[in-house]
Amino acid sequence: MNPTHLTPAQKMTRARNRLLITQPFFGVLALKLQLVEDTSQPTAWVNGVQMGYNPDWINELENAEVQGLVAHEVMHCVHKHVTRRNNRKPGKWNDAADYVINGGLLETGFKLPEGGLVDSQYDGMSTDHVYNLLPDKPEDEASCEWGEAKDGPDQSTSEKAALDQEWTIATRQAVTVAKQQGSMPGNLEQLIEGLLEPKVPWKEVLRNFMTQPKKNDYTMTRPNRRFINDDLYLPSMYSEGLGTVVITVDTSGSISTKELQEFQSEINCILEDTQPEKVYILYCDTDVHKDIDEFTSDDLPVELVMRGGGGTDFTAPYTWLEDQDLVPDCFIYFTDLYGDCSADEPPCPVLWLSTTSKSDVPFGEVIQM
Repeated sequence: MNPTHLTPAQKMTRARNRLLITQPFFGVLALKLQLVEDTSQPTAWVNGVQMGYNPDWINELENAEVQGLVAHEVMHCVHKHVTRRNNRKPGKWNDAADYVINGGLLETGFKLPEGGLVDSQYDGMSTDHVYNLLPDKPEDEASCEWGEAKDGPDQSTSEKAALDQEWTIATRQAVTVAKQQGSMPGNLEQLIEGLLEPKVPWKEVLRNFMTQPKKNDYTMTRPNRRFINDDLYLPSMYSEGLGTVVITVDTSGSISTKELQEFQSEINCILEDTQPEKVYILYCDTDVHKDIDEFTSDDLPVELVMRGGGGTDFTAPYTWLEDQDLVPDCFIYFTDLYGDCSADEPPCPVLWLSTTSKSDVPFGEVIQM
């Protein structure tokens, strides 16, 4: 049959079959979704179990665009957009999801239906992060008219958890199949592996980073046990708490108020535990903001505020350390890691708390929130 005379159902089936041959990662996962004609919706949708489509709309699309649509819906499921929305606004969540998906699909070579949301500024970001950056709209309607990820019918919390796990297993299997056939897209392989890897508990890592003992004096009340067997009672190093902590907040405009509040809450808990002598809070976009907050353990809790809003350059806070001739016990940078740094490594431990999947830093450690 000539492809131009295919029925909508045949076009959808043909798209899945074609993906099995050319892009098996997408084709294998597309087989998990039951195809359903749905004239009540103008374009298409997915709920993790079914892929619904309006046959009249499918008739208007080229075959390549139908393949792009199927791949798009599959990626909604891979990213768990169906099960992770929770109480977030559906339209805004769908917009964020589309920005995250479409750039990667276009890079892979897919052709998408007209009107898909694409913006390179969101490359490498999670859906959660993009959602926080997008403005609210008076009426919560998705900006893109096709490819909606929506909740399944009356899904309970346990059913969503089971569906979530099913897609994790299926995604791993699809990656294996694609690699065996040598057709796993390179730009997606790293993304998928990042989605499947167990997430690092960033709060625990942050806590461990800040509570490492600072040995800053000698004491005979705790003799050095290494020499006791030789009848030598020598002093050991000890610490009563942290000395100085420097926290820099990226205020270039890509950090949301919600993220800042979560960071503030966790930092206060840790600072109460460690009782540092002094805490400096720097706010930086391209330069360190002139208002620098200084706290002692008596001033807790710390309150973070948004100051700045320009571009991004990570050099300025380290230059500030040099100018102040300050060597803190630890330095923490809260950022999305979109920026440059020409500073030399400071003589103190550095931890970058990244709100994106970026991990390329000139020095120090990175953990992703």
